[in-house]
Amino acid sequence: MTEIEAVVIMINRLADQLDYQKNPGYQGPLPYYDFGRKIAIDQPHFWREYGAFVRLTDGFAIDGTRVHGIENHGVLEYNRLKECNDWLTLIPELYNDSMDGLIVIGENGTDTFVYDTASQRFEARDRIAIEDAYSSYNTLAELLAELVKRLMDAEQ
Repeated sequence: MTEIEAVVIMINRLADQLDYQKNPGYQGPLPYYDFGRKIAIDQPHFWREYGAFVRLTDGFAIDGTRVHGIENHGVLEYNRLKECNDWLTLIPELYNDSMDGLIVIGENGTDTFVYDTASQRFEARDRIAIEDAYSSYNTLAELLAELVKRLMDAEQ
């Protein structure tokens, strides 16, 4: 079993335990996408990591923590990776040059979860002071495992 498969099993168990929606895996072609904000279109590390995740579960929202998927599912409207990043690029009031080079993959009440295209790392950053990365991971699975741990700790 791969690291990402193990983490998705933990995510789905937590969703069951807390009575949150579980999303199916995304079956379509991955939408290699121009995110704007000084992000090169070719991001093979991002799409390899993120693609493996969405093939197993297309994003999630559990107890205020969201990780965006490719499609919307059930009550998870406006949880698409493309839409959430488009807002940051195309809506002038939301554009912040501190977000240049960052692909936003999710958030909670205090944090924004990103892929930093310069360092090629998945990070948790302060939602307000976005330039402050307080945790950084080589893989998406490592970041997701930390998010699951936080959610489980909060429930105890």
